[in-house]
Amino acid sequence: MKQVMLAVAFSCISVTSAIAQRQVPDEMQARHKETRNMLGVLEFCKDRGISEDGALEFLRMSANTYDDLIGSSKGDEAESTGRAGVISGRGIVKNIADIAIEQHRSVDDICRQLVGLYKRGADEFARQKAMPTDNPPSKANK
Repeated sequence: MKQVMLAVAFSCISVTSAIAQRQVPDEMQARHKETRNMLGVLEFCKDRGISEDGALEFLRMSANTYDDLIGSSKGDEAESTGRAGVISGRGIVKNIADIAIEQHRSVDDICRQLVGLYKRGADEFARQKAMPTDNPPSKANK
């Protein structure tokens, strides 16, 4: 157990040190670009008239966190690609229209699916944020 705690502590120190030195791990850079791409995709969907309260804002909040750590210019191209209706990340670049054809669905159906996914994420985040972090003492024990 002690070794695990030391490993976790070392990992945290390494990531913090890398960020402080502006040497962002590749994984974090990839997540940043993916998040900014999906932000662009949701904007693409919004332009088509498909959006749900909270979905875009939730993703924008995530993107802003990465932007603060990495720099917003690093994700601008990925977001622009998303606004053109192209999903990119992890070596995959695919137009939403092509995905719709492959799945025998419409582009709007794909947009509704993606927007719904991030809406559920926003709702879950709001529920967790609203939960108390500590348990108040029970009145039955007094």
